[in-house]
Amino acid sequence: MINKFYTIFALTIASLAFGQVGINTQNPQGVFNIDGGKNNAATGTPTAAQLADDFIVTSKGTTGIGTIPDNYAALDVKSTNQGILAPRVNLTSSTMDLNADGDNNISNQPKGLLVYNIGTTLTGGYFFWNGTEWRRIDNKSSVTPNATLQCTQVYLDPAQAITGGTAFSTGTILKIPYVAGNGGSYSGVTLQSVGNAAVTATLSAGTFEVGSGTLNFTVSGTPTTSQEAPTGMTFDLTPFYAANPSVTNSCSSVTVGKEVKADVQVAATMDFLKYVVDPGTNTRGFQVALTTPDGLYTVRAFLRHSDQTSGTATNNTNQVQNTDAQIRSNAAVNKTLMYNHLGGYGGGVTTNSGNSVVLPPSQWGGTTDNTWNQATTSVRGNWGDPGIYQGSNNGPEFRYYSWIEQGTTKVAYLITIMGGANNGPTGTVPTDMKVYIKIEQIKAP
Repeated sequence: MINKFYTIFALTIASLAFGQVGINTQNPQGVFNIDGGKNNAATGTPTAAQLADDFIVTSKGTTGIGTIPDNYAALDVKSTNQGILAPRVNLTSSTMDLNADGDNNISNQPKGLLVYNIGTTLTGGYFFWNGTEWRRIDNKSSVTPNATLQCTQVYLDPAQAITGGTAFSTGTILKIPYVAGNGGSYSGVTLQSVGNAAVTATLSAGTFEVGSGTLNFTVSGTPTTSQEAPTGMTFDLTPFYAANPSVTNSCSSVTVGKEVKADVQVAATMDFLKYVVDPGTNTRGFQVALTTPDGLYTVRAFLRHSDQTSGTATNNTNQVQNTDAQIRSNAAVNKTLMYNHLGGYGGGVTTNSGNSVVLPPSQWGGTTDNTWNQATTSVRGNWGDPGIYQGSNNGPEFRYYSWIEQGTTKVAYLITIMGGANNGPTGTVPTDMKVYIKIEQIKAP
């Protein structure tokens, strides 16, 4: 009997050293193969049903349970009616040390460690260690959520006026900024506007940013006339705090729509005058131009060339002090403007205004009072006082222009223009004249 034991032991050692070991099978599928059901085929590759009770280790060290392991998997498990059971622990904090090595040193806890939390301090479910805290399997923080809402800064995106009887457009968001976010995950909730349950604001569950961020509520429904400006629309935040009791209760409600707030866009340029030939009129000159953010208008500083027949970039004799402010409508139809102009220089001021000047499409020019003057080879086409550069020693002018369109649009434009030449106003080299233009476009919904 002893001899038989030694013989089996010797064969096992020899197999481990030089070949494959099969337990319950004479046809091992790796260097080590346990066939739990003793049902593998004697030759060839066993079927999936035969492999279902196998444990296999390949020469690469990959392990398969219920299957021949894939070369890309360190562990390959296959089953149609069983799962993998991870360690179940009681996580008592988001920085708990499992202390598996007994040293109570949390820095030794490896990243990617996976457990299933069965406790109540943190939400039950799968958690992984990211190096600094236990995070939920969806990578959301396990910390108790908290932030401080900034309710006076709430706004609608896109900006819009609240109109009774008109439903909010799809995609309207009520945004509530917050500070002191701690990265915790908050619960979603639906709010109803005060006095009008037909308008709702829905927040999906999410995670606070660490620091500042915004809570984004999707708004839907139709407001009433009583919710228009200046009253506005109010949402009671009580349901939000009830769903997220750990969040600092910094304000009880938010209100939007008390004011019709406009969006402000700014554009600016600064450059030396460049040679151009205007399409259509073939007017020759030098310009610095800037277009409004909505693309509807372009403003420029323009110096007419002294030679309108064969002028080039280098043979101008017109003095740079004669550079004018001009405007062009880029719209396909006439635009009727109400405008104002104010200029200042060392020797005084320039002023002009009009209430119904009509700008034809695609024409450079200007106006004094309500008369439109197109810039051509024979017409200067200045907007307001001619020449934005004072010819005496009083220095460059600082011009302001503002206008709004007649009609239903709610857009205003404010233009600032200043020009000056390195060698003074009487020079005739346009590339010595530099111009600054700034446009502020104010658009209300």
